[in-house]
Amino acid sequence: MRKISLSHIISIVLIVFFSSFENIEAASEIGYTNYRLSIGVRRHSDNVKSLDFLPFSEPNLSTVVFYELHQYEEGAFWQFGVGYADSPEGDIKVTHVLTPQLNLIIKKANIRMGIGGLKSKISTYDKDWWTDIYGQLIAGMNFPLQKRLSIDFNMYYIFGQWGHLTSLNSNNLDFGLLLNYRF
Repeated sequence: MRKISLSHIISIVLIVFFSSFENIEAASEIGYTNYRLSIGVRRHSDNVKSLDFLPFSEPNLSTVVFYELHQYEEGAFWQFGVGYADSPEGDIKVTHVLTPQLNLIIKKANIRMGIGGLKSKISTYDKDWWTDIYGQLIAGMNFPLQKRLSIDFNMYYIFGQWGHLTSLNSNNLDFGLLLNYRF
């Protein structure tokens, strides 16, 4: 049986993403496209055994910012974002971690499910380096506050390889809280 690598998944996601640009203009003409800007926090797990290159040895918080492209009321949307963790606790040599990410989220009513790819830049006093691409499964709920404001509560299951998904461990969960503004 042929194994599917994370790079194959990211390639497929990028192909689907770039092919969706053709539909953006048509969707906006009939009034379906809207965008969201989100800011929030993410609590990182301290037990991600499959990703020993991440410097989170104790629970840490990072600030996250996302831009989302929604083409339809329900269905899928793209989420582009970046996380920033300043001096993660437990690793005195790391000054900060910057994590760009691309997520594909499927929404139905207030439920959110998705998958994403991440790549972290880890900075120390001596040098900077980029990790390999790793993945996350996303599950969450959206709670509307007003017409344009809402809050998302998400859980993220972080993994380095698809083979690690067969042994899911609740200790590998990250949690996130986002304040969203739709425009």
